[in-house]
Parts: sequence; structure tokens; C-alpha cells
Amino acid sequence: MQTMDSSEEADLELMFAEIRRYPLLTAEQEQEIDGRKWCAVRRLSDITADTPDLRTVLADILTNALETPPEVKRFPSREQHFTLRRELAAYFSDGNLAELAREAAGSLKKRGSKKHYREVLANLSIPASLTVGIAVFMLRRAGGQFPDAVADAIGHAHRIDDGLVHRDVKPDNILLDRTDRGGWQVRVGDFGLAAPVDRLLKIVGAGGTILYMSPESLRGFETPASDVFSAGLVLYELLVGTLPYPKHALSDVRG
Repeated sequence: MQTMDSSEEADLELMFAEIRRYPLLTAEQEQEIDGRKWCAVRRLSDITADTPDLRTVLADILTNALETPPEVKRFPSREQHFTLRRELAAYFSDGNLAELAREAAGSLKKRGSKKHYREVLANLSIPASLTVGIAVFMLRRAGGQFPDAVADAIGHAHRIDDGLVHRDVKPDNILLDRTDRGGWQVRVGDFGLAAPVDRLLKIVGAGGTILYMSPESLRGFETPASDVFSAGLVLYELLVGTLPYPKHALSDVRG
């Protein structure tokens, strides 16, 4: 088991001291966040239930989970593989929702009412993160008209060399450029706070824009997943028109 030396312990103490300067969310604010999140997730679920092509794609996803669970070789990293397996585990052939998944895969391809399809999806109890992931997958399947350029850029940064964590993903750092053909190209900019993965524990204090920081970032423990959380907040704001918590509760901080 790897242990920390005295200098690393001192760094952690400084991190915690920095974090304690900023107020935590109240229980009411956390409940509001959760309520808004699930409102958006239910909307995505309803869109899937109401759209024939999306129901077919979801039925295929459930069938694949039952018959051919994802393998490591199909993913850029083992972390992505195990994250997806964890999210889908309940729908595998030996999972506790396997029978429901099998019934749903059949029902979603049969004629029925919108109410019936919505009930089928509700019974599956699909986690919020998996609901959003399936939605992105479906957009990619729609002919590639909706490439997730922000996620692709962040993923590329995480994979190059030893991995680079942006640490400040927010709308201000997502840039739009006109292409020669009149379309739009999305870029992720401002890597001023970025750091290699192996140096994150050496950084003292929280950095970035607190409105878009992950819980672990606020505690001084950043990982590549922290960028994904921030990108998720940007997507939430794009879909809902507001962040999932009151802006007046937080302020910008710089590391």
C-alpha cells in the first residue's frame, strides 16, 4: 500500500484549509439541485419514449447488455469500460433488472401508447448518468450530425501523454469558430489552469470557476472525471437554461 510523505500530508492540509473558506450548500439547496437534475433526466426519458427511432435504439442497447456485455477492447481506457459496466450491471443477464430489461426490449419495438412506453422506461429505473449517456449515443447514431466536440476535446486531453486535466471547463472556455463552409467548429480553450494527472495532488488549493467545479475539486482532489462533471454542468445549463443550483450561493475562485 502506497503512503504519503510528510510534504504530501502538508499539501493536503493546505487544500482542506483553502476549501473551508467557502460555504457549503444548504440541505434545501441540495434538494433543489437534485430536483432540477431529475426534471431534466425525466424529460430526456420522455423524449426517448415518445420517439420510435429512439425506442428502437434503446431496445437494442438493452438486448446487447443482456447478450453481449461491453468488453475492455472496445473502449479507449479501462476506466471508461468499468464505468459503463457498473452503470449497465443491473441490466446484464445476471443483474437484478435483467427480466425487466428483456421485457422492455420487446415492448419498445411493439405497437403501444406513449403512456405505456413511458411506464416501461420508468420501470427500468435508468440512472441519470446513463440516461444522459444513452442520449448522447443516440445523437451520434443519428448520422453524426451532433458530434460531442467538447467531450471529444476533453477526452483527447485526458489521453495525450500522461493525461492533462483542464480544471476550468465552463461556457466562457468553449469557443465557436466559423468554418469555410459556413458551419461551426467548437473548441475548448484556456488551458492556463491545466495540469498533468500525476501532478494534481501537488497543487495546493481549489482552482477553476466554482460554479462549474465538481465536488471532489472543491475538496482539492481533482481527476479527469472532474472535467467530465464540469462539462455535464455546461450541458445541463444549455438544456435547462440555468445551473442546477442558485448562483448567488457561490462565487468564482482562482487557484
